[in-house]
Amino acid sequence: MSNIKLIDVDGKNYSKVCELYPGDDNISYISKNSDSLLDFHYLKFEGDCLAIYNNDILIGFTMITKCTLPIYIHKFMIDHKFQNKGLGTKSLECI
Repeated sequence: MSNIKLIDVDGKNYSKVCELYPGDDNISYISKNSDSLLDFHYLKFEGDCLAIYNNDILIGFTMITKCTLPIYIHKFMIDHKFQNKGLGTKSLECI
């Protein structure tokens, strides 16, 4: 059973978020999470950086803007170890 939670990226989890890997097939399509977090901080990104957890296990990362409707997803990634299990779909439903 899955229990998806979206939690703010902070000092406690940012290093683990930076370690997430999209997989060899996807690496050329997505920027590193560390680069995205730097953009968020230094470019004064107006949105949220959220770690995606399933049953308290970090599985992914997303950056969203809530100030526009519909919500704009700047980045969404699921670690390669958790892909093809329906967790990406369940995570998007939580956003």
